[in-house]
Amino acid sequence: MYFLVIVTLSQSLLVFSQKDKIAFQDSENPLHKRVKKYIRKAYDDGLEKKFDSATYYFEKAFQLSKEINNPDLIAYSKLIQARILYWQANTDEAKLIASKVLVNNLVKDSIKVSAHFLYGEIYSYEKSYIESLQHYLIIEEIITKNKILSKRDSSRIAASFYRIGKIQFELKNTDKAKTYFNKALLLVKNENFKSYILFQMATLYEDIENTPQAISYSLEATKIASKNKWQLMLPTYYAGLSKYYIKENKGDSAIYYSKKGLHNNTYCRLNWLNAILEKDI
Repeated sequence: MYFLVIVTLSQSLLVFSQKDKIAFQDSENPLHKRVKKYIRKAYDDGLEKKFDSATYYFEKAFQLSKEINNPDLIAYSKLIQARILYWQANTDEAKLIASKVLVNNLVKDSIKVSAHFLYGEIYSYEKSYIESLQHYLIIEEIITKNKILSKRDSSRIAASFYRIGKIQFELKNTDKAKTYFNKALLLVKNENFKSYILFQMATLYEDIENTPQAISYSLEATKIASKNKWQLMLPTYYAGLSKYYIKENKGDSAIYYSKKGLHNNTYCRLNWLNAILEKDI
């Protein structure tokens, strides 16, 4: 469970880092900068489960947004509140807040994309995959309709394509999952996120019993993460490679990657890696 929480939060962080400027076009306005600072602090503290502090900074952001009387800032602040509630597993209230943003005609489409994204995350967390899928498809529709694909939008739609692929994979629609993973890879800008998508592709190929292709994608993911020293996921990539090499009856390679996974293993499933070593040495 701890591993799954880390993966979920790491994905949220990757996505947020690409889209945290969407409500702040007037970047020179000092009040807007203060709101942005409070929102960033609320997000970071929520990510670290410092929920009292996160709520405090949300309230500062929200009150200042109301003083500025900017509908986008107000809505975006509320979405941060919804995300904090979601991280506390209060999904019903989080969805209620997001729904109010979606029906607000004063709010720009870019903010509504964020609301749909949060909805998609929540429904996926609840394993309501059809509902989750609908929200990610709406994101694709909004961005396509606007015919604008900035670097930020490119990253956001890449994240949406990834989520669609993941849901299709959960629904056993392998071909559709593969299509959307590939679409995400064409647009993703963040290298670590790219490595994670590649690793998911490896999982997909493992599922359809194409282990050589799973190894190929895992090696590519590992190469990127190693270059960037992304220790959050590297041990997991090594664990995956070790498992795939076992399936291919390549014990030396399996042991090699198991041992690599045991170094700097804060986030790794040590029992799983040790079990591999005991089995193959």
